[in-house]
Amino acid sequence: MVLARVPRLTAGQRLGLAGIVAVGAVLRVAWATQVRFPRVLADPFFYVMLGGSLADGHGYAYPSFDPVTGLIAGYAPTAYYPPGYPLFLGGVFRLADTWPGEASRFGVAVAANVVLSVALVGLVFALGRRLAGPVVGLAAGAVTALWPNLVFHSGVALTETLFLCLFVLMMLVALATPEVARHPGRRRLLVMGVLVGLVILVRPVSVVVAPLLLILWWSDGVGAAARWMTLVAGATVAVLAPWAILSTDRMNAPVLVSLNVGDNLCIGYHDGADGSFELARQCTSGSRTWTGRSTRPDGSPPTSGRRSPTSGTTRGMWSP
Repeated sequence: MVLARVPRLTAGQRLGLAGIVAVGAVLRVAWATQVRFPRVLADPFFYVMLGGSLADGHGYAYPSFDPVTGLIAGYAPTAYYPPGYPLFLGGVFRLADTWPGEASRFGVAVAANVVLSVALVGLVFALGRRLAGPVVGLAAGAVTALWPNLVFHSGVALTETLFLCLFVLMMLVALATPEVARHPGRRRLLVMGVLVGLVILVRPVSVVVAPLLLILWWSDGVGAAARWMTLVAGATVAVLAPWAILSTDRMNAPVLVSLNVGDNLCIGYHDGADGSFELARQCTSGSRTWTGRSTRPDGSPPTSGRRSPTSGTTRGMWSP
């Protein structure tokens, strides 16, 4: 069993958990009804575009448009963004296409994020309960349900909500009980490795967390810690390798997860950087204003200007 059994909650604790989840759901649904599709060429725009391309069977690619007719003329492969969140959206969009009625793909993306964000409340409760008991779990769940940034991100097509769900799930598997955390079985290690791989596909910076697992196992000796870490690393590589091989072949350049590392470093460290998210001119040199017809050599969409988490929105992507 990947998650060990824990004592049952009391009736009062179950009622408290239900109330916390309900409040979190109401806040997220209320916020979701107010959001609109981004009217600037920021990450949410391209995540939804890439998810749509995957759902329509065109692969991980940007559409290119005929300059005369304005119709889609083809698709340009990319590896600019990490693939985890667009792959998730592509699956959700494909599923939504089988449902009766019509919905904008941005609306579907927001609905999926709301579901994930509500699930996150329960996952954080479960983690807190296993680490320090049900009272701490309820407190952690309540903070998650009410935290403004978490509510905000449930209504935008960004990676944070999916990342947090996968990360907390990984921590649940790793820290199911204190004894399990210190002496994991082989199946648990493999599941942890798969989850680490999925987390990295969504947000590659998460790779820095993996070596910290050694801290849990160091007390059993270097040999045991190395063996367990090798199993986790092997499962992680198995998750990452198909994407790395495919994208390296399509982009004719080495790709591990994504090709936006250089841009991210430039945004954070260019001359005049002040900590805000700004696409400075030197970070987009050689790119052109987005027309839907071309990308930069690294497969990134040409963009310019300033972006912020509260960038404006407009109605759905290919339908109102």
